[in-house]
Amino acid sequence: MTTFSRNKFFLLCLLASLIFLWPRVKASAEDFFIWQSFDFPLSADQKLVSPAGEVLINIPAGAIDSGRLFVKATTLVAKDQISQFFNDPSPLSPASDLYALELELPPGQALAQPLTVNLKYQDSSYFQELYYYDEVELAFKKLSASRDTLKKIISFSVNSQPKIIFGLFNEPELVGEASWYVHKRYKKDLIAASRDFAQDARLKIQNLDNGKEVTVIVKDYGPKACQDWTEKEQKKMGPCRERVLDLSKAAFSQIASVRAGIIKIKVTPLIESKTE
Repeated sequence: MTTFSRNKFFLLCLLASLIFLWPRVKASAEDFFIWQSFDFPLSADQKLVSPAGEVLINIPAGAIDSGRLFVKATTLVAKDQISQFFNDPSPLSPASDLYALELELPPGQALAQPLTVNLKYQDSSYFQELYYYDEVELAFKKLSASRDTLKKIISFSVNSQPKIIFGLFNEPELVGEASWYVHKRYKKDLIAASRDFAQDARLKIQNLDNGKEVTVIVKDYGPKACQDWTEKEQKKMGPCRERVLDLSKAAFSQIASVRAGIIKIKVTPLIESKTE
């Protein structure tokens, strides 16, 4: 057996012991273990919620055609211990504990309708994304998810995988588009409006077209997501383009001409005193 094969075998054994035996690993945010079965067909959707409400699993009434579905969910590893059990996810840093979800379906059946998992998150000076652990490549990979920035919930669907290990991680940077606006209170200040970064977070903004940079402080919530635009707004403003944030006119003009309207930027959080 090669060194890589031995290391992979060891890690898979470790994952199995963490999931099935649930030993001495302590959780930092919410220590929970859910093990429940559902007999189908169901008359209505069912929900499994962790005690503190951090994780919610929605089981649709039509998840399977018939038989018994077993659902197990656990807090697998505390966020400050993830690097002790898994390959270092750098440059990512954990923003939540690591969770595990496992499904046991009746023999020969697959999910007819996906389960939905909601994970709560807190305001942060970082942009947080959902990742899962790929047990084949032994690495964390980004998980396709939707985000409700008002309720602070990230959601993803479980379509086929019988087992998934997932958690939130802080991104070292964020790339997207930005426009400008005028805030009544901060007309001449270097500020930004963001849906994803905490208020008073300091961000370095780089115009990717010319390399110019400006440092801003988040003082406003926005911009509105395209899906939330009204018909009237669309007629007035034209086709919507998703922006990761909006800059004050003063900040925008330091890195681009305001006539540009929308520019491509890179956002880097500036953390001074502590790592979140």
